[in-house]
Amino acid sequence: MSASLDNKYLAQQLGLPLDVGEIRAWRPIHYLGSKLRLVESIREALLDLDPGVGSVCDLFAGSGTVALALSKERNVVAADIQEYSRVICTALLKPTPFDNAMVQQLLTNIELSCKRLEYCVEPILEFEQQAIKNANTNPHLLCDLVEFGTLLSDQQSDDDLARALKETRSRMARVSESLMATRYFGGVYFSYRQSLYIDCALNAISELQPKMNETYLSALLSMASAIVNSVGKQFAQPMRPRRKDGTVKRHLITQMCRDRGLDAGKIFFTWLRRNCEIRSCGSHRVLRGDYRDILPQLKDVSVIYADPPYTRDHYSRFYHVLETLCLRDWPKISTTSLTGNGPISRGLYRIGRHQSPFCIKSQAPIAFKELFEGTRKLDVPLLVSYSPFIKNGHPRLMTVEAVSKMAAEYYRHIQISPVKPIVHSKLNKAELHLNASNTAEVFIKCRP
Repeated sequence: MSASLDNKYLAQQLGLPLDVGEIRAWRPIHYLGSKLRLVESIREALLDLDPGVGSVCDLFAGSGTVALALSKERNVVAADIQEYSRVICTALLKPTPFDNAMVQQLLTNIELSCKRLEYCVEPILEFEQQAIKNANTNPHLLCDLVEFGTLLSDQQSDDDLARALKETRSRMARVSESLMATRYFGGVYFSYRQSLYIDCALNAISELQPKMNETYLSALLSMASAIVNSVGKQFAQPMRPRRKDGTVKRHLITQMCRDRGLDAGKIFFTWLRRNCEIRSCGSHRVLRGDYRDILPQLKDVSVIYADPPYTRDHYSRFYHVLETLCLRDWPKISTTSLTGNGPISRGLYRIGRHQSPFCIKSQAPIAFKELFEGTRKLDVPLLVSYSPFIKNGHPRLMTVEAVSKMAAEYYRHIQISPVKPIVHSKLNKAELHLNASNTAEVFIKCRP
């Protein structure tokens, strides 16, 4: 692969800023249902509901793209139940200024830590290096690494991969440093060298002053999103490099080698500089919690923007790796058996990850009722993003008509308007894929 192609691919993963209308917008992570192409439309809809440009609450803030865009002209309250969202939104709305000396010291500490701890993962690093080197002639080694190469596996076998994993576990048990990312996600979502860098960066960031933690940790999450070895750059599940008949998907081998060759340190520095160069204006808040608990706290907002899920896809399934990197809580991993006795899940999902009621058919109507009831008590306008049923798409758990009819039980004036996304030439294929659900987006404007 040529250097120019490598650089082009790297630039795509970094999500360069876009000029969308009057807003400078960019995405911190690859995000399912990202509103990157809708930020100007959201801004205009909020101006229609609240011409006085008062404070706004982004109630399901996710990756913070909308909150960041709105923060240029409004005070923003960004709220979400996931910790990774709290970290990212805090970095975007309350950034730490760039301190070159501190950054260089941090990067030096990370590199020294990587060199010191490389011995722990040396056996599996050597196996992975050989698997990548021989991927064109013998791709099965790399396939084995992705499918069976997690340190969490307790499979008993006697081959080179199993021996490398066993020796790596033994060496890691002798050190006091946390190597959580390596143990949980190495070989599967990241190369072992990348996962080691993530661990060393997490350890170094944890020693910073608390007020700086989110800016640096958010940059790490952005880096993880850029280098992850998965289809669509999310964490729902690792690659499936082989078909059911055992034949190799050659195009995935190319992507696997390319992703595992991305320089985690270089990408981390790029995102760190971008985060630190954000110029915050206004007075912003970031809250973590369930929307039902957040709403009673919003006594000073003028308008609310709500973008709840509308399919069965729980976002916690797509970003559980980022959640674990933030919490660093060594979670138990779910299994493929309801009894909990089967093999660990391919996606290495956390037990107890958040299940949104908006993603459960029997609970979605109640969730919307509680949303409208809670926002109406504040006596402020509400803007809801929703997507109607589309042919051959993920089924929506409620129709736009049903949602708007329920809203009319609490608000006097309901207006449904289609939204035309802004297509930008700088959006790469992965971004367009992640934004595909937005092509049929509608706004439900609710006025008291």
